[in-house]
Amino acid sequence: MPRTRTTTKSVGDLESLIPSFCRSLRAASKAATTIEVNEGAARQLLLYLEANGLPTELALIGHEHVVNRPGFRDCSVYWLAAARAGVA
Repeated sequence: MPRTRTTTKSVGDLESLIPSFCRSLRAASKAATTIEVNEGAARQLLLYLEANGLPTELALIGHEHVVNRPGFRDCSVYWLAAARAGVA
């Protein structure tokens, strides 16, 4: 039987934080469109980080990973700041 490679994401990995981020938006009575757009932005951030070999662990993502990067918008900085503060 061929072996498959499994990876375990940590609790602080962006992928594992996106669902709770969306729950917090719903709990704050944000519009469905707002939740959808923010979830999409968070997933785009995750894809960008993974595609560029950058950390996806929230505690390891720094300003230098997302600001002034070709092909990426600086708005992700606000999402990261909110996530770290527990607002997102």
